[in-house]
Amino acid sequence: MKNPNRLYKNKRKAKFLGVCAGVADYFDLNPALLRVLTIIGCFVFPFMVPFAYFLAALLLDDRPQDLYRDKQQEKFYQSMRQSPHETLSKVKHRFSDLDERLRRMENHVTSKQYQFDQELKR
Repeated sequence: MKNPNRLYKNKRKAKFLGVCAGVADYFDLNPALLRVLTIIGCFVFPFMVPFAYFLAALLLDDRPQDLYRDKQQEKFYQSMRQSPHETLSKVKHRFSDLDERLRRMENHVTSKQYQFDQELKR
């Protein structure tokens, strides 16, 4: 089952096995920079980084084609992973704004002025 909060390897943007492309997509990083850092890591830690890379290539599933509905949903999930508190704050603000608009509409529809206007229209 596809899960936008899960780390996948991305073979569509892959140069080798898709691990760097998947990590870059997940954290909204530059994949070229991540690849360079991985290569440098292979020289600095010659056993650990290649082992971790190949282990990730074996354990990670391929990214589904239809993981996100659109670019806006993809950006939302990336922002959730980067700064969940800020993203939830934005969502809370948006719902508060919608709640306020709904409250004003309910007040208008239940007001005597609205009922009077409806009677005049008839």
